[in-house]
Amino acid sequence: LIIAVRAARDAAAAAALGRARALVVERRQPTDGGGRARPRTLITALRQMPDATVALISVPGAYAAFEARRALGHGLHVFLFSNNVPLADEIALKQLARRRGLLCMGPDCGTAYLGGIGLGFANVVKAGRVGCVAASGTGLQAVAAHLAALGEGISHGIGVGGRDLSAEVGGLMTTLALELLAADPGTEAVVVISKPPAPDVLPALERAIAQVAKPVVVCCLGARPAAASPARWVSTLADAAGAVAAVLDGRPWAPSP
Repeated sequence: LIIAVRAARDAAAAAALGRARALVVERRQPTDGGGRARPRTLITALRQMPDATVALISVPGAYAAFEARRALGHGLHVFLFSNNVPLADEIALKQLARRRGLLCMGPDCGTAYLGGIGLGFANVVKAGRVGCVAASGTGLQAVAAHLAALGEGISHGIGVGGRDLSAEVGGLMTTLALELLAADPGTEAVVVISKPPAPDVLPALERAIAQVAKPVVVCCLGARPAAASPARWVSTLADAAGAVAAVLDGRPWAPSP
């Protein structure tokens, strides 16, 4: 750690360095206010919060699958922030989650919104009526920010991890997320955000979108839709927000030039 100070006078520099040293060495004060011991395991946490529905997991990738599997076994949706999770573990976790009707968001899922509440690196935006399925956390943040500027909000923003639409994973969580958003009464339109799906996965994505009886906008950067896609495909994140906001307002929309 290197602390550098630029000051006009020696006294100011010394005061700044002294304050910096104090900040480095002082212990963080408890923030929970109750003095209650914080849980160190998932089981202990569930004893304290038996009505929890989501587990946020951020451990080294070598241990992430074990913790995620345990959470899924207890009926919890998983927000898997951990990266460096082996592909085989991701596939196994998502297959287990799919069988149980649970979300395994990630691995390497940096952003999500559930019930309008941001998880991970999420912007503070209002809850609203747009549901998002995103294989890109920064893409989800950008769309959420554009929607906020247009007066719209997020009902749920479900991150699925950057490999979900690969040929190996097969869109297991993307298709489940679309099913859940289709059934959610608070979601009136859906946006899908991703890099191009694997060619073998694109038909499954189109079939899942076709089952959503709500307007769907797709921004898979660089991908081309099928000839008769049931969704509106756009080429930029700003256009994704603009298109879905327009369809919700019942007004015409054209892509940015």
